[in-house]
Amino acid sequence: MRYLLSTGESTTDRSRYISDLFRLHMEVYPREIPGLPDLGFDFLLTDVTKDRVLDEIKSRVANLVSKFQQKFTDIKMTVDSITLVSESKARIVVTINNYSEEYEVDTRIY
Repeated sequence: MRYLLSTGESTTDRSRYISDLFRLHMEVYPREIPGLPDLGFDFLLTDVTKDRVLDEIKSRVANLVSKFQQKFTDIKMTVDSITLVSESKARIVVTINNYSEEYEVDTRIY
């Protein structure tokens, strides 16, 4: 089976497809795309002190991974690392089955 990626490419690698969906979830706000209310993730951090930012990001990513594992029950998805690049960016490395990818996300701290 071929899967269409957000880049316009297609792939037969289901893990790569799921990784692309995961990236999309982290790049858009919930309900930002009409007709897709479940797509998106809120990295807007309000009332979070600087010393708690990393813990808050880890918690939110763990929740997103859990949702993906519930939706795609035949995959093994693990968070390999989460690091703060700056106060406004985090680097997240996730492995889906044997496919590993690094994501850099805006933490939107306010």
